[in-house]
Amino acid sequence: MSYNLNCVNNKGINWGIDTRSFNFIKRQDMEVGKAVTVRGIFFHNKSKFGKAGVIILDDCFVDLPEHQIEGIETLLKEPKFVEDVKAGKISIKPYLYDTDTRKGCVGFEFTN
Repeated sequence: MSYNLNCVNNKGINWGIDTRSFNFIKRQDMEVGKAVTVRGIFFHNKSKFGKAGVIILDDCFVDLPEHQIEGIETLLKEPKFVEDVKAGKISIKPYLYDTDTRKGCVGFEFTN
């Protein structure tokens, strides 16, 4: 059996993508309903709100909605999920939603 030991070794997953030229795009600038392939996911603590998730796309980064961080952290512990991301089998499809305090928020439906 193979284990994803990155969580205890404090190392991220090597997605095999050179992201040095990538910039962030806003979720609001993505086309709602259009599926986009996920090339990788990582987390950092540089956000003014604490832990933040970042999705690697073909040529840019986009922030993961805060309410999806815990679920994605759980999935990243699953070797099959990591394999599927690396193989280009996981996509995100932006959708609109409202909260009590904000209208027109963008979340992601993950698909395979």
